[in-house]
Amino acid sequence: MPKYLRVCDVILKLIENHELKTGERLPTESDLTAALPVSLGTVQKALGILTDRGVLKRVQGSGTYVAENNTELSDLWHFRFIGGDGQKVLPVFIKVLSVDRVRDPGPWATFLGKDSYFVRISREVDVNHEFRGVGQFFLRGSDFGSLMEYDLNEFEGVHLRSIIQQRFRKSTTRVIERVAAETFPDAICRWLEVPFYSQGLVCQILGYTYNDKPLSFQQLFVPPNVRPLEIREHKPKSPG
Repeated sequence: MPKYLRVCDVILKLIENHELKTGERLPTESDLTAALPVSLGTVQKALGILTDRGVLKRVQGSGTYVAENNTELSDLWHFRFIGGDGQKVLPVFIKVLSVDRVRDPGPWATFLGKDSYFVRISREVDVNHEFRGVGQFFLRGSDFGSLMEYDLNEFEGVHLRSIIQQRFRKSTTRVIERVAAETFPDAICRWLEVPFYSQGLVCQILGYTYNDKPLSFQQLFVPPNVRPLEIREHKPKSPG
């Protein structure tokens, strides 16, 4: 593992173990360089990556802090990539790319049912800073159109299904996952910066609510990589 990723891992573990708490200021770059020890450039690269992912927040003239809305998903429902030991679930970081209105027919319309439009939330999925994927989450516009008015920051570091449950009182009671090797759409290739017509793993996640009514359609585009994606039956817990 490159040194800058090792530094990322050290900081993430400190946050996970609550040795670094939300809002707490990190040691200076020079102190981190002396303590680890690695070069100043390595420390700066690691801090830059974690800042881009929303784990850390830099305040001009003050320092680097643990962000209040950490974008690492700790209770993974679907993005469960397994490390080299065959057991450890790799950390995943989520960055919201866009929230837009979709009128085109697609597999989401087939599952969710006919509607005038659908809300699509697109997110970058960063797996352990090793590779990136793109996730798209679809909902019926007639039921969830108000999501278009939300600030993108409200989707950072949270499960979308938790937002649906808390704001709309719609719980996900079960999911079905489907996986296939497919050619990526052009838009996904551009996001992932891979050649057009690239192939990879496409995971479709069908979410149901009470009375087995379709609630959400999710798809995840994953480029070729060496990490296994764990697929298992799982019923998300309702937020407490």
